[in-house]
Amino acid sequence: MADDFRRLEPWLQEIASRFDDRSRLKMGRRIAQALRKMNAKRIAANTQPDGTAMDPRKQTEGAVRKKVRASGKMFKRLRLAKNMPIRVHPEQVEISFDNQIAATAAVHHFGLRDRVSKFRGAPSIRYPRRELLGFGTEDEAAIMDIILETMEA
Repeated sequence: MADDFRRLEPWLQEIASRFDDRSRLKMGRRIAQALRKMNAKRIAANTQPDGTAMDPRKQTEGAVRKKVRASGKMFKRLRLAKNMPIRVHPEQVEISFDNQIAATAAVHHFGLRDRVSKFRGAPSIRYPRRELLGFGTEDEAAIMDIILETMEA
């Protein structure tokens, strides 16, 4: 996906040169909000940016013993807008995770090793890689739509 944007970079720079900083900030904010919304929908649907399904949550022994069924939905708080702040500059847009949950997001996004719980003595496991933030084909189309709308206005 990044290669697609690199091919568009000269064209986008030409378009960006036509706008002043205030217009670029406004367009960047719209792009960032759209990307945040699309990434949150993907996280809620447990799909990765490329459209593949995330590895499902493992059933815990306690849930099996109590015959409680897990909902299967992961990252309920992670996908909230307040936990995905956006930073807009005239030259770039940045979407990240809030400091309090960035470590958890990194463990899942990169498939790192972490403790199951915060308590001392909790087992440490390697989590499967689940890409949380990224570009999909619909993201590129949405970005292009926003750019074209801004040019028409």
